[in-house]
Amino acid sequence: ITRDFVSNPYDDYYAFVINGELVQESNEAFAVKYSGSEVALKYSGIEIDGVNYDTEPGELEIYFMAKDLDWLNAVGINHATRWFWELSCEGYDCPVYCGW
Repeated sequence: ITRDFVSNPYDDYYAFVINGELVQESNEAFAVKYSGSEVALKYSGIEIDGVNYDTEPGELEIYFMAKDLDWLNAVGINHATRWFWELSCEGYDCPVYCGW
């Protein structure tokens, strides 16, 4: 991933990654051909062969899907989650926040 999120944290960012390899990235929504289907990354969700899977837009939305696209799981990352990551917290075990 070539995006510098520290210097530019506010623009939209879309990336399509397969097995840890970046296929395409952009500041704009885009579509790619994958496994014989068209997968469109959009602000409001993901679209596969014209079927829209709306999700709540958050700071970061990660989609996990099977190679043959027979299942899709969306994981939303919001500000609270990012805040815990920045403080190196693991679940409720957060020394900075809890004071231990």
